[in-house]
Amino acid sequence: MNKTNLKLLADWLIKNNVSLVLAEAFCMESFRADLVGGLDAVEFKSTTACGTVGCALGWAPASEIPELAPIDSDYIGNSHYPSPPRILGFFKYCDRVFGLNINTCRGEYDWDWCFSGEWSDFDNTPKGAGIRILYLLDGLVTDNWFEDYEAAVPKYTEWYGIR
Repeated sequence: MNKTNLKLLADWLIKNNVSLVLAEAFCMESFRADLVGGLDAVEFKSTTACGTVGCALGWAPASEIPELAPIDSDYIGNSHYPSPPRILGFFKYCDRVFGLNINTCRGEYDWDWCFSGEWSDFDNTPKGAGIRILYLLDGLVTDNWFEDYEAAVPKYTEWYGIR
């Protein structure tokens, strides 16, 4: 797990919470998508004015934080494919940038804690996603947390309030 990069993303999500919520530009259901529901994981170098939304992981490459910038090998297919859209492989990107590999047991628990689309039903905010990442970095996430997403929300929000 790359704690430095996760902390950068968490801080960015918390800092940009209001602007992303007001622009209706955040949703944990899709990495990146247009408002009509298509184009999942398309070229993300766009502003919210063009009608795109993203989740915590979907906003990472668009955050303009140099450490979170994608590289050619993060994209699916040939880097010389006519653009746009180039398709970002978010699982590859996440493994490289954050060290969270969904194909390992520990990685899957941690990946889901940070980026699962299930969160859209319980805490669908950038601030909530940022707090979840910080909670993970403090080592407070248990292996059975996914049994009840709803019960997890007060645990990390209360923790954040007293930290």
